[in-house]
Amino acid sequence: MRKPKTTKLKLKSNRAAAKRFKVTATGKVKQFDPSAEDGTQVAAGVLLQPCDASAADRTDGLLVTRHAIVSDHALAWPEAITSAEQLAAIAQLKALGVLVRQGV
Repeated sequence: MRKPKTTKLKLKSNRAAAKRFKVTATGKVKQFDPSAEDGTQVAAGVLLQPCDASAADRTDGLLVTRHAIVSDHALAWPEAITSAEQLAAIAQLKALGVLVRQGV
């Protein structure tokens, strides 16, 4: 059996569980921000555990970027996100193979 491919990521800024993220041009991971123009406006996966990188870069974040199903109620969205932006982010995740399903 082949070993799954893993990637170390440098995390920047504070994140809570199940936030969407984007790798920016700097190679760092930041929280999804639909109003940004630095790459973070595109959802690129889901952070599965808290990972506070506000004081220093971290390489131990647990991220899902493909072939997964996540529960919608566990996702933490930015406060000012609109329904249309949320649906767009869910579609971006689906294109990666991260499916968002209604949970209990």
